[in-house]
Parts: sequence; structure tokens; C-alpha cells
Amino acid sequence: MFPRPSRILPLLVLAGCALHGPHVGILRQEDAAVVLDTPQGRTRRLLLDEDLRVVRSLAGCTVALDGPRFGPLLIVRSWSVTDAGDGSAPFVGRLSEAGLRLLLEDRNSGLPVFLAPDAPAELRQAVGRLVLVAGYVVGPQEVRVVHFRILSE
Repeated sequence: MFPRPSRILPLLVLAGCALHGPHVGILRQEDAAVVLDTPQGRTRRLLLDEDLRVVRSLAGCTVALDGPRFGPLLIVRSWSVTDAGDGSAPFVGRLSEAGLRLLLEDRNSGLPVFLAPDAPAELRQAVGRLVLVAGYVVGPQEVRVVHFRILSE
């Protein structure tokens, strides 16, 4: 005999709502795994596919991760960085050159952000790669770099 639908439906609704959604916390490396420490004191071990390996580079940052959760395991489908580890909201995106200037296509805002001309020279070597830049706004869509991380190979 099959169980009555009235008994299964609440479990399906609970599993769909409670186990999926934004998960916010600080990332850290634990042995060979990446884990998320939540403000509630829980630890979630992350399952990352090849396209999301870049999340490993965000240790020490506060992130918002989206994806289904199964017990302590979180399958990451999308991510964003809310704090660069120093209290500031960073700019994250692919770095390119626009003439003599460096340009970052910011994932959070969807807008292009120019880096101030005094940006570290090492950033020029990261053109074409995904980077995290922490800094402050000095002009229209222009950011002075305080520190940065190269996130992709």
C-alpha cells in the first residue's frame, strides 16, 4: 500500500522550503574541505562542482550561498561575497583592460567598475581572471584598491 498523500505533502513542503535558500556565514578551510560557519553556530560542509571551485579562494570572507542542504552538507549553486573579511563589501568580477585602465565587471551590482590608476601592478597580471577587490569609491564608478585577491587560475 502507498502512504496517503496527506502525510507525504507536508514532508515535501518542509524539505523544499527549509533545506534550500540563502545560507550566510564565514568560509574557512578544514583539512581538504571548505566549510561555512553560520551566525547560529552551525557548520556546513560545502559540495562544489568544477565551476564553483573559486569559492575555495574566499576563506575568511562572509558569503551568501544558495543551494539545497542535506544535513550538514550544502550543495552550492550560486554565491556572493558580502564582506571581504575587513568589514567592507568588496567588488568581485572578471578583470579586463579598457585602454590604459583596469575594469572590473562587478557581479553584485552588474556594473563596470574602473580601478584607480594607482592600483597595484600585480593586478595587470590578473587580466582575464576573476578577482576580489576591496577599496573605496573615489569617483563615478571608480574604486581605489586597498587590497585584492585573485580568485581564479
